[in-house]
Amino acid sequence: MTPNGLACQRWDSQYPHNHTFLPEAYPCKDLRENYCRNPDGQEFPWCFTTDPRVRTMFCTHIPQCGAQNSPVSDCFFGFGENYQGEQSRTRSNLPCAPWRDHSNSGERGMLMAGLEGNFCRNPDKDKHGPWCFINNSAITWDYCNIKPCDTLQNTIPAVFVAEPTPVRCFVHKRTRIVGGAPVGISDGSWMVSIQKG
Repeated sequence: MTPNGLACQRWDSQYPHNHTFLPEAYPCKDLRENYCRNPDGQEFPWCFTTDPRVRTMFCTHIPQCGAQNSPVSDCFFGFGENYQGEQSRTRSNLPCAPWRDHSNSGERGMLMAGLEGNFCRNPDKDKHGPWCFINNSAITWDYCNIKPCDTLQNTIPAVFVAEPTPVRCFVHKRTRIVGGAPVGISDGSWMVSIQKG
């Protein structure tokens, strides 16, 4: 079931949604019955739903293995710019680096003055909530495993829902590629181009 109670579609079924995530095509991904799974490395496990108007939905109610569960009261309001909790692990369960390690780096185009410890914070008012730096060569920062206090904010973004809704868009002020590296034109098996017009 999805967090809002929709039943998941069986992975070996093409109704109501056609797809290529067949159990025989992904033998190591355990695509049994209609269980929430993550065959393509998304942020959360997910499934196709049995509602013809809602193609896929994240299963955000499944606890992450090895992650310490945050207290129920550990949540944020708005964008989390005023979050003062003591969460210090990312959504991938990586430990946050001390803010002082990045205080003069100018990363993310902002000043880190006044940030102490290694707690998750949102000093640049990121629309996705609190985050922290990571001492990792591949990933320099990531969002934290903290949910919005307002349950209405804890819904799946419209981009993942295939029902007819008004078009919504957002603009990032800065490029945000997490764990990326330069790639030659023939090194990737596929690419995506999002264009306006």
